[in-house]
Amino acid sequence: MDKESELLTLSEFQKYNNDLSDYELKQILNIYKKVIHRIENRSDKYRCPYCEEYLIKDYEHIYESGIKIEEYKCFQHYYTYEVRS
Repeated sequence: MDKESELLTLSEFQKYNNDLSDYELKQILNIYKKVIHRIENRSDKYRCPYCEEYLIKDYEHIYESGIKIEEYKCFQHYYTYEVRS
């Protein structure tokens, strides 16, 4: 979504929810961003052993030696799975 359509969407949202304060709107937008992040970073390979939901890629780092570390998490059960390659 580009900035212009994002602003249009936000202004439409504010038009129908004008009783919300700026702080409340920011909180809603922060939650929305977290949800989008989790959807975009959902793993197709790794699942939580407790709830069987797909894990979310939360961290990735590539060292100078070429070793790549990825962490996948289940935020409901605080389960972390680390992949090294």
